[in-house]
Amino acid sequence: MALLDDIDISEKLDALKGIVNNRNKSQSLVEVLPEIEAILRITPTDSRILGYRAWIRFHQGQFPEGLKDYSAAAELGDAYSQYQYGQQLFYGVPPSLAPNRNQGLLWITKAAEQGDERAKQFLRQVGEKQ
Repeated sequence: MALLDDIDISEKLDALKGIVNNRNKSQSLVEVLPEIEAILRITPTDSRILGYRAWIRFHQGQFPEGLKDYSAAAELGDAYSQYQYGQQLFYGVPPSLAPNRNQGLLWITKAAEQGDERAKQFLRQVGEKQ
């Protein structure tokens, strides 16, 4: 990060987001976690970046922290996070979170209303089973 120390905040934020958004497709989000953390220090309410960190935390087994990030990003309107948070609520995350189908469906519906195709597909499948 020392390379970015002498530029203003908006330029630093643009540079950090560029690193995250333009990472090599073979590069995991985990590999850009330092940049994600730096972005969130500057803009803690960036819902997309919060969703990325939530994904990382889940894949690292940090379920309570991941749930907190998905919840915050979902509240901020990020459709991906609304779907992911809804899934976690719907199925539960033992031992951190008991299933809550109604709350899960609420968040998945919000994601579907924003056009998230996975959320729409999930709601169709759940509707067929009821």
